[in-house]
Amino acid sequence: MPNIEKVKTYVGFAVRSNKIFYGADAVLAKIRKVKVVLCQKEINRTSFSNLEKACLKEKVPMIITQEGEISQWTHKERCLCIGITEPNLASALINQYNIGGNRIE
Repeated sequence: MPNIEKVKTYVGFAVRSNKIFYGADAVLAKIRKVKVVLCQKEINRTSFSNLEKACLKEKVPMIITQEGEISQWTHKERCLCIGITEPNLASALINQYNIGGNRIE
């Protein structure tokens, strides 16, 4: 189980340093720049499927978060998906979630 306060801090750093893409469409458009994708459980099936395929193709880890977490962390209402582009922050997030494969819930 990840330390949610640390995850929130890492996402906050990405927001403040502008190393983040908001929304599934933006993440898909810039998937080659993205180092880790965070999606909430309630994201649309089609968007999730497209993101999952793109992440597998580009070997980008995907983290599934609980309901409402991403909106709370980014302070953007209805934000269901973000892509982090900073390698150090992405690595820290991956370590918090202990990703063994390509996708974690």
